Order: sequence, then C-alpha cells, then structure tokens
Amino acid sequence: MAEKDLFARGATELFILSALNEQDIYTYQISQKIQEQSDNRFNLSESILYSILYKFSKAGYVSEWTEVVKRRIRVYYHLEDSG
Repeated sequence: MAEKDLFARGATELFILSALNEQDIYTYQISQKIQEQSDNRFNLSESILYSILYKFSKAGYVSEWTEVVKRRIRVYYHLEDSG
C-alpha cells in the first residue's frame, strides 16, 4: 500500500474517532461530521465507514447500541476508553 493510501486511511480513522469522542452517533452523523471537519475534502462511502467501525468494534475501541426511530433501527456507536 502506498504511503498516500496509508495516510488517507489513518486520517479517516482519526476523523471517525474524533467524531465519536464528542458523543454517541450513528453512521450518517459520522459521515456528516467528517465532511464538516475536513471542509468537504473527505467523503466516505458507507462500506469504508462500516469496515472501519467493524475493525474498531472488534478491537474493543467502540461499542454499539440501537434505538428505534420512526420504525427504523438506528445503530449508535460509542467510543470506549481504549479507543
């Protein structure tokens, strides 16, 4: 993997952790916060966002909880102390 790709991946992970550090949020909110924080320079696909969140969850950095909103299940992510 090229250095540029590693930097982009690392920056993306930091943006996600930064968004989660503020509050428990769901994926759409994470995506919106990343766009805000990066002045619209980063636009994550859902698949990339979910793969990073899955990796963080597996490592114990984040946990998740659900809430039903307008008959839809919304998955919120919470940053754990280890994250």
